[in-house]
Amino acid sequence: MTPTRDLAQAFLVAAQALGDRMLVDLAQRDPAFAEAVAAAVEHGERLVLSLIVGDEPVAELSTRNDYNATKRISTIPLRNTTAQH
Repeated sequence: MTPTRDLAQAFLVAAQALGDRMLVDLAQRDPAFAEAVAAAVEHGERLVLSLIVGDEPVAELSTRNDYNATKRISTIPLRNTTAQH
């Protein structure tokens, strides 16, 4: 594998773990909402974990349906470690 492919694979593993943890946290905070998310996924919506970079980066968990309609589930603010000093 190339270094880029290795990093992409590591990113995928970390993203899957983060998405799973965000769902566990949601189930603890709001079980009814977690059940609604599970039902949406069972009916064909896809879970999407996005890393939004910029001045105020966030990790965002959402669902997306076949019409590309997105519903945000959870957002985690991140510390920008690449900002210029």
